[in-house]
Amino acid sequence: MLGVPQFLRNSTNKSTVGMSIAMVLMWTVGDVFKTCYFVLRDTPVQFQVCGAVQVTIDIAILAQVYLYKTNNNVHTRAPTRSD
Repeated sequence: MLGVPQFLRNSTNKSTVGMSIAMVLMWTVGDVFKTCYFVLRDTPVQFQVCGAVQVTIDIAILAQVYLYKTNNNVHTRAPTRSD
């Protein structure tokens, strides 16, 4: 579930500015290998499902890179009022 906050942030901002694509690619490669290991070792199904969910989230984040590629705006927090 490591990628869920990143996915939600990208979705909220409609941008992937500031996100390391290389890091997400490394997540994806690691999760794919881990999931393959679970399947090949015939581990309990919950491990296989969890691995598949992780890979799906990684792919969704990578899809956001393509989806939001035209939105290069850097999002910053609005200043807070100190009344």
